[in-house]
Amino acid sequence: MTPFRLALAFILAPAVPAIAYCLPGIVFGAPLDSLFSVFISTSVVTYGHAILLGIPTAVVLTRLNRLTLFRVLGAAFLIGALPFAALVTYNEITMAPGLSSEFNFVPRRIDGHLTRAGWVSIIDGVVMCGIFGMIAGVVWWWVSGASAINPLQPTRETRG
Repeated sequence: MTPFRLALAFILAPAVPAIAYCLPGIVFGAPLDSLFSVFISTSVVTYGHAILLGIPTAVVLTRLNRLTLFRVLGAAFLIGALPFAALVTYNEITMAPGLSSEFNFVPRRIDGHLTRAGWVSIIDGVVMCGIFGMIAGVVWWWVSGASAINPLQPTRETRG
């Protein structure tokens, strides 16, 4: 893992989930100006996750000689999912009591309580964010050059 490849990995990897998030709009012919704004706002989130959570995680895993593909995938899932889960939790805690809501005529909340559809929606969102994190983790693993290392064994780069 050279410093150039590591920097390139942190530049390219967060863009991939943002592109993947925009793919359905590209396939179904959404207007390019709205796709571009969705891509920019998604990129702000993915690059924020990479800078605030990804870089420290990569440093810790490398320093502890624990950089394996499975650990990178696990950490990437958590980096993608935990901030969204925290945001949803904050939203649930600060929600006005007695509030009801629906989406596409399906009730998500009735009298301040989540329905089954509401819980499924929250869980789906957290898992989707985690999967996007794993996509970024795979790209980071491949671009950084860590893939040249045996994915099942920790790295030994810090030995001198």
